[in-house]
Amino acid sequence: METMSALMAEYQVGRIKNVVKDKNFGFIATDDGKTIFFHGSGVHGDKIEDLEVGSMVQFKTVDTKKGLKAFSVIVAKSKERKCLV
Repeated sequence: METMSALMAEYQVGRIKNVVKDKNFGFIATDDGKTIFFHGSGVHGDKIEDLEVGSMVQFKTVDTKKGLKAFSVIVAKSKERKCLV
């Protein structure tokens, strides 16, 4: 469960870098070069099976023992916002 400060965090923007659909997780690439883990349970509005590499997403992060984890992942619906990572 996310902490109160994580829930109040601002959304960030990135692109889907990789999705491991059979294991229900993936990674988001940010413009500043970070790679952030996300679990399928953190995806809102879409299913992880529907995510495509290069899709632009908005997300929040929480710092865990293993590093940053994205949650509240929302896929941008505009096709012109989709680009390759």
